[in-house]
Amino acid sequence: MSPQSSSAAARPRARLFIYDRHDLARESLRELFEDEGFDVVGTDRDPDAAVARILDLRPDVCVLDAGMRTGAGVDICRRVRDAAPGIRCVLLAPWDSPELARLAAEAGAFALVLKKIRTAELLGAVAAAASDQDRARVPETAGEGH
Repeated sequence: MSPQSSSAAARPRARLFIYDRHDLARESLRELFEDEGFDVVGTDRDPDAAVARILDLRPDVCVLDAGMRTGAGVDICRRVRDAAPGIRCVLLAPWDSPELARLAAEAGAFALVLKKIRTAELLGAVAAAASDQDRARVPETAGEGH
């Protein structure tokens, strides 16, 4: 485990939940966030189990693979936000898509972040979601703010 960055030491310890169907991706994200001072309270690879665990654990932020083929991350976001509007969702997408941006905004996602971005940008989006900021960061169309 690497030492926490100075920005991690300054931010409140937010509780995160990670959904990704790929084991390696989930574990990599867990390590990244824990190294940066976040408290990862759970992870899952099954969409229905993820929703149940999220609603039980009540994390501050959910980091969700958008699931371009299945739409699972967007569906998880919608279900969580309908049941617990205070939980923020950050969706991870493999590529820039106007349709996915629209779906993410409709589901109530706080942010839609491309997987290929720099680590600092992902950490910034999750930190912003964990803070008291109320304004959603998902643009209505892809290309805005990505």
